[in-house]
Amino acid sequence: MADGAQVISREFTKFANLPAITQGAEILNVLQNITTRLERMETQFNGRFDRLEHRMDRLEHRMDRLEHRIDRLEQRMDGLEQRMDRSEQRMAAMDTNNVIRPMNSKINKPIEELYPLHALATNTEIENFPATINTINTMRDPDLSRILRQLELSVQGSVGMKRQRLIQACGVHVWGMERVV
Repeated sequence: MADGAQVISREFTKFANLPAITQGAEILNVLQNITTRLERMETQFNGRFDRLEHRMDRLEHRMDRLEHRIDRLEQRMDGLEQRMDRSEQRMAAMDTNNVIRPMNSKINKPIEELYPLHALATNTEIENFPATINTINTMRDPDLSRILRQLELSVQGSVGMKRQRLIQACGVHVWGMERVV
């Protein structure tokens, strides 16, 4: 056992020659420098990341505003499209009525059949349109007003004025018309 202790004692003296032991303080110092540099790099990275995140937030905010503006533009475009559709519908009805009026102008008796006019909003035949001038001359105010509104004509005045307005809208010339009872 005494021999073993001497061997161990000799081997311990050789540890002083190992670089890890002699330069341990240097290694710890280098590791400390590396750690410090890594921490500094982490701080810089975090700062850059925070700035990038801030920029991304601003960009997202701008994108939200842009999206909102696009939505408003789309709504306006939809409104314009609807207005254009209504205008086209109205113009088509006016064209149809302009074709019908000369046909009605050939009527020379109050009992002859009228060609029905079209409502400007829908370009469809006006429901319950009077069949003849005699029918117009017996119509009541609510029916006259309903038809005049569909033709976008004034509903002001007496029943007689409304009847005359509707007859004119039909294209009929009453001054040359034969009286038939």
